[in-house]
Amino acid sequence: MKNRILAFLLATVMLITFALPVSAQDIVNITDYGEGIDGTITLDNLDAGWYVISEVRAPSGYVPDYTPREIEVVPGETAVITINNNRDPSLTIRKIDEQTLAGIEGVTLRITKEGAAEYRDVVTGKDGIVIIPLSPGWYSVQERVAKPGYLLDDTVHAIELKEGKDSEITITNRKKPSLKLVKLCSVTKNPLQASFEIKVKNGHSLCKGDYRSFHASGRVGAGNQAKDA
Repeated sequence: MKNRILAFLLATVMLITFALPVSAQDIVNITDYGEGIDGTITLDNLDAGWYVISEVRAPSGYVPDYTPREIEVVPGETAVITINNNRDPSLTIRKIDEQTLAGIEGVTLRITKEGAAEYRDVVTGKDGIVIIPLSPGWYSVQERVAKPGYLLDDTVHAIELKEGKDSEITITNRKKPSLKLVKLCSVTKNPLQASFEIKVKNGHSLCKGDYRSFHASGRVGAGNQAKDA
């Protein structure tokens, strides 16, 4: 009876590549070895001796484990080895209103891995949440486009992702301020109709017009019209 190695791999994994050096002079490459639906591979008709099993490529969505593993094949027996893989981590980003804590939809965030030139832009959903699968490492998260009515917060947030462990970061946003003007008679305190021009400190006009036909109460609002200084 020839000897065999039974390898227990990650369940549901369809493809793993191994290299089994029999000796320094005799290297057997087993490429694209497809294991069963239970995540096992059986290598039959092996010679007795010591083998080194090294993972060369992990399945998509999992972190490779390149640690070489030695196993002895004894005549008439089946040597068994188990190889575990941790899945890639995912990053959950929550974008919420600073006051109400409600999720903010439509915020564009940039995710960059430390030391990489490439980046990835993502947009939050209706609940203010976006989930991204990533490889382990340090990442920076920065807001690039705020939702209309909110101030842009371009603070760079650093977070480390570890293999097999999901991470989450919560970032708050402030709404743009509102301005309410009230025009009253100094004697009767009754509301008066008037026209206003609103300027920021540098003299840029935000809104200008005659509000008399729209605000008989003597009140005018300029909500969320102020631009970032």
